[in-house]
Amino acid sequence: MAVSHTQAVGIAVESYAPTAQRRNLMGANRTQGLGVTAFLAGFTALSGAIYSGKALLYLVAVALIGVSIWAFRKVKPLENSENGGAKN
Repeated sequence: MAVSHTQAVGIAVESYAPTAQRRNLMGANRTQGLGVTAFLAGFTALSGAIYSGKALLYLVAVALIGVSIWAFRKVKPLENSENGGAKN
């Protein structure tokens, strides 16, 4: 059995940094950050509401999940305008 003794110098990983064409490979923007944050906070509040049974936490959870849905629906037009108006 042959064994290779070469060391791994580095691992090629896709970078999300701006490329030479000044575009980001990952379309992250502030609205996406708001959507993800509201989504995580909403489901955290929902689990707390289920555990404690308090109606106020249910309302907070529904409001936060609603904000995340609004933010996610708003993101697609923003990405299209950032990428030169490309339509899918």
